Amino acid sequence: MADMWILDDKDKKQTIISSEAKEACRFYDAPFREELNVGSSFSFVADADHEDSVHVKEENQVVFEDRRGRKRNFVIKELEDADDGANARIRAYCEPAIAELYDEFVTDIRPQNRTAQYVLDRILEGTRWRANVPVDLGLHSTNFYRINVMEAINQILQIWGGEYYDEVVFDENDNIVDRVIHILPRRGQDTGKRAEIDKDIQEITRTVLSYPVTALYGYGASLETEGGGNTRYIDFSDVEWVKANGDPVDKPKGQEWVGDPELLEKFGRIMYDGKTKRHRFQKWQDDSIEDPAELLRKTYEALINHEMVQVNYSLKLELLEEISGYEHEAVDLGDTMIAIDDNFRHPIEVQTRVIAIEYDLSDPVNTAQVEMGQFLDLYSTEKRLKEVETTIDTNRGKWDNGGDPVIGDGSFPDRVPPVPSNIKVESLFQGVFITWDYNPSSYIAAYQIFASPNKGFTPLDENLIFSGKLSGYEHTPGVDQVWYYRMRTINTHGTPSPFTQEFTGLTRRILTDDIVFGAVTAEKLANLSVTAEKLSQNFDECNILPGSVLRPGELGSVNSASWSVKEGEFNEVTVTRKVDDTRSGFGFSAFYRSTLRLTKGEKYTLSFEVKRNNTLNINFIYIKDDSGQHQLDAPDFNDISSFPSDEFVRVDYVFQSPITTETARLWLGGNKVGDENPSVTYRKIQIRKGDVRKEFAFSPYDVMLTEQAISSALIAKAAIQSAHIQEAAITTAAIANGAITRAKLGTAIIGTAQIEDGAITNAKIANLSADKINAGTIKGITIEGSLIRGARIEPLSSSSAYESYIEANKIYQLRKTRYGGYQDRYEELDISSGSIIQDYGNRLDDDSHESLNKVEISKGKVALSSGKTFSGGTTSRMEIFSQLGTSDNGLYGGNFITMYRNDEKVFELRQDSWTDPDTNVIMPRMSIRAEKVDFVSFFEDVSVYSERDIYHSADRSVALFANDGPLAVYAKDGIKLNRGNNGDYTTSITADDALKIASKGTITLTDTEFNGPSLYLGTDSRGPRIWSYSISNRTTTSAANLHMDQYGTFHKVTSSQKYKINIEEFPSDRVENILKLNPKTWFDKKAVEAYAEILESGQEDDENKPYIERIPGLIAEEVFEAGLKEFVFFGKPDENGNREIEGIMYDRLFALLIPIVRDLKTRIENIESTLN
Repeated sequence: MADMWILDDKDKKQTIISSEAKEACRFYDAPFREELNVGSSFSFVADADHEDSVHVKEENQVVFEDRRGRKRNFVIKELEDADDGANARIRAYCEPAIAELYDEFVTDIRPQNRTAQYVLDRILEGTRWRANVPVDLGLHSTNFYRINVMEAINQILQIWGGEYYDEVVFDENDNIVDRVIHILPRRGQDTGKRAEIDKDIQEITRTVLSYPVTALYGYGASLETEGGGNTRYIDFSDVEWVKANGDPVDKPKGQEWVGDPELLEKFGRIMYDGKTKRHRFQKWQDDSIEDPAELLRKTYEALINHEMVQVNYSLKLELLEEISGYEHEAVDLGDTMIAIDDNFRHPIEVQTRVIAIEYDLSDPVNTAQVEMGQFLDLYSTEKRLKEVETTIDTNRGKWDNGGDPVIGDGSFPDRVPPVPSNIKVESLFQGVFITWDYNPSSYIAAYQIFASPNKGFTPLDENLIFSGKLSGYEHTPGVDQVWYYRMRTINTHGTPSPFTQEFTGLTRRILTDDIVFGAVTAEKLANLSVTAEKLSQNFDECNILPGSVLRPGELGSVNSASWSVKEGEFNEVTVTRKVDDTRSGFGFSAFYRSTLRLTKGEKYTLSFEVKRNNTLNINFIYIKDDSGQHQLDAPDFNDISSFPSDEFVRVDYVFQSPITTETARLWLGGNKVGDENPSVTYRKIQIRKGDVRKEFAFSPYDVMLTEQAISSALIAKAAIQSAHIQEAAITTAAIANGAITRAKLGTAIIGTAQIEDGAITNAKIANLSADKINAGTIKGITIEGSLIRGARIEPLSSSSAYESYIEANKIYQLRKTRYGGYQDRYEELDISSGSIIQDYGNRLDDDSHESLNKVEISKGKVALSSGKTFSGGTTSRMEIFSQLGTSDNGLYGGNFITMYRNDEKVFELRQDSWTDPDTNVIMPRMSIRAEKVDFVSFFEDVSVYSERDIYHSADRSVALFANDGPLAVYAKDGIKLNRGNNGDYTTSITADDALKIASKGTITLTDTEFNGPSLYLGTDSRGPRIWSYSISNRTTTSAANLHMDQYGTFHKVTSSQKYKINIEEFPSDRVENILKLNPKTWFDKKAVEAYAEILESGQEDDENKPYIERIPGLIAEEVFEAGLKEFVFFGKPDENGNREIEGIMYDRLFALLIPIVRDLKTRIENIESTLN
């Protein structure tokens, strides 16, 4: 059985639907598909006739647990309703909740030498998501510029590596409190599982896609030019590659593409001569690259990394892991497994990773579909090893430094390092500890360990579990495991040594004659005198903190913090403060374990290990019980900046209990200091009585047979057998409804005493004759033909949960129900001669009723009402009726819809008539009146039409909104906005973002009180224009100070020094270039074309007819060619960044004459002085 939470868009739970649970809304046909590093999809069908189906609506969220218990979050985006007469259903198509990150934007972030965790924290800042990167993926650099957050995450996965999945975290009320993106080095593991056609493969499909490319054209950035424009995208035609000089291939200058000869030989198209082969070309582009040499290198890398032929295998599997004893057959996304089908002429036998998995959430065992990719064909193992050796040999020495010596990794000799020696393997309970002889030579960079559960495996990158310069490493695969290992050494140039021979490591399992599956019986425990009572005593010297194991399913958050658990020998809990929480404190607690017992005034020691990460204050320690929360102040924890940020530190804190309690829980966490959002990691948490210091040990409440210590999760399937069940131990309450079938009943065991009165219905009686009816059995009614008469008729099925009867003037039904296992409800129907009442609501503790929704039909009125859903809520009622009118006040009868809030009328929709006092004519009218509330209407499409007038009035304001699209108001004779009768109000049209006024004709802005039309926006024969006779008639002798730029924007022209920067003298050698210019005259091209159109159309009396006259001035291109480009202005740039010349800055050209006139004046003065 699978359950699915339905939440609203505010993360609040609405209901739970189920694939099987009784009384719950049923869902089925629910395919969930997840693809490795691509995403997921989900849809489902729900019964549309169930009351909870109202919550299956657009933008609501669904949350379910996948096969590994992770809570996956989706948003309902599309709905389809269907009804075939037998089953009303609704299908919901969902989008992953993480897709909201496509709507978040990264403008400009440029991390340099940063971890993946740091970069993810930056790009997710301010969103509802956070990242968890539990391992170090190294330091890298990149740029994010104007992309959405999801694109940035994919970029991180490409650069730092790793594979992700997302999940959400619930609080104790099933509300979402955290959204987490987990990034792992890889998902899944090398399990060694073999899927075979005769075992668990029900169907297998092989798909081959062949789209080879042998050469690429490469294009980079568009560079800015000196004139302010941009070049075309750069290419690498000017870069030369010569293979003899160490370049990968030959690429001559002038060639704009790069190809690979081996790819050409393998995939090139053969020409008609049967010998020549032609490349298969494609284009590759990265507009962030400005260096042609780098562009060539990147283009070639893209070429050789292109997947020439792709093969995909789709397997329909039976999930054997659900069968006891076949747990090792588990399949998960990212696993490396083997698929075998010998029925093909070319048999399928591949070892590769699971790249996609799909199953029906309501039946995952029988519906699993697996896709496998990134293939490693088992037939080509030797070829792959040869390719690896060739790659290593080809790259030897490429990193050697030339020129002056530089002390770095490349300074050491590129000699093959020695094979690791003296390897020792120690088998532990959950792990394998491997040691070897350590070589301190500087040219050795690291020792590498490769591991697999498959004997005889080939070491690949995905098998690498350790790389570092140490002398030992502990691998922890879990208990009862057999793993195979190979090691090698690599030097600072990346050259490896040969691999060691394969060696084996075992993890241990506790196995004795008394401890095997099903062998621990009550008798053996009794003989050993190990009882729960004895185990539960004498804990005074033990760790008394329940929840010390820190199991993920037992933890909860404090102050909306998020947490994650890294499982191992000692689980580690990392807790992170919610970014937008206003409280500085944050933490976690073991909410779902038994509680802590403390005595007031008694001394206790709290010990734990803490890794502070970026937290500076961990003085967040509380004891919480039914009476409230009590802080344990620890001033020494106010500043832990001296603690290392990436190592655990043991902390011991002695406190006196402030309360006596048996219901306490421990809160641990930290406080925000500074701007950075903090997180902190805890492990090995214990509380001991007294002032003591002891090594960490799990609490007996977590690992021994104490009260409530054994839950259903800790009992294996089939572990409890008939020998373990005491006689008469199973009572009626322990037997589920429908659990006893006919096969479980013995012969002749049901007698008269076992048949309850009234239990045998008509369906259970084959035939009925008079001798089967005792005298006096039927009484109290008269049966006359088909007529039944009686004062009261009741069904036999009436009970404390169901009541129904028919009386002379009344039909009555009452049904008591329970929804979701805890909501007591009732449904009541009361039909009498004057009314129909249907009521639905809460059943209170005293079995009285509290109405939630009611429908009443009485005296021609329909009333719909709702009660309060919580103490501070409001009641609502809506009435629909037709009313007889009177002429006392000039009003006549009509139709009404009225709405009430807390019995106070707030809204009325009325259609009635009234007598016009001026004409004494009865006039129909429609009115909408909102009282004490604002009236807002939202429609997808709406038209309001009236033969007469339409009025919108309000005491405060009237607003018309269009949420997604334009707001259109149409009027045949125009639209008028008036100030009001008394003239005290102004009229305005405003918009929060942008306002658009559109018209097929001319838009006129008019001041009706003074000068009439003032401003026009429209078109004439020359095209769009803006004009104003009022402005034209208003003259001034002041200087011009209006400028329009190439985008049509108006600016006020200024010349004050305060508006200018970087002021320079104009080059004196170009001043006299103005004397190269010759004045010209011309006719305006647009005016001539417009005049010609008017003549052709015969409309010579057009008032907008232009005057044709010669215009004096200069030619802008001649000014540019004279070397005075600064006095020319340009239009908008085209797609390549080029701008055309548009005009001349006439008002600036005169400035060039000033130094010329000054020079002439000086020369004239000198001549006059000489003459005098």
